[in-house]
Amino acid sequence: MKLFLCAPIGTLAALAALGLAAVPAAHAQQTLYVTNFSDSTITQFNSVGVGTQFNQSGDLTGPNSLAFNSAGNLFVSSSLNNTVEEFNSAGVGTQFNISGDVNEPGALAFNSAGDLFVANTGDSTIEDFNSQGFGTRFNTSGDVNQPSSLAFYPSSLPAAVPEASTTVSLGLLLALGLGGIVVAAKRRKRA
Repeated sequence: MKLFLCAPIGTLAALAALGLAAVPAAHAQQTLYVTNFSDSTITQFNSVGVGTQFNQSGDLTGPNSLAFNSAGNLFVSSSLNNTVEEFNSAGVGTQFNISGDVNEPGALAFNSAGDLFVANTGDSTIEDFNSQGFGTRFNTSGDVNQPSSLAFYPSSLPAAVPEASTTVSLGLLLALGLGGIVVAAKRRKRA
């Protein structure tokens, strides 16, 4: 189960001051989105923990990871049918990836330019999709083995982040994606 917590309304201005994209006000009241792999749904929880099914349409099979773009659309990796679905605020989904290689997509991350990066666990690659859904292979060299997480390293940390709390705050900044890419990969045990 993957979780994504939107910022509360009171922090939207603070996020904007840090140069971070925030989700629209309709989704900014501490809404929590959860993928449910077994029944291929997305549950949307309000700030007091009441959940409803979010996805009203779309072709999800084994949803895995979630990421919001700067327009507030929710992107979901559908690992069992090798697609990435894009959902609007009403929960209506359509296939996002027009071209490119998607093979058991897992982790998703947007860079500051709005490109969506997809970690393919099926063939141990990373695909870079532009905003129109056209993808190209990102990792042309390097050791990536069943990548399980993606995060962009900030090009610079905001001045508001104190030195002592950089490690804790860096996790938030990585999840929101500001600069270069960092990949976490699973290593296979050798016999």
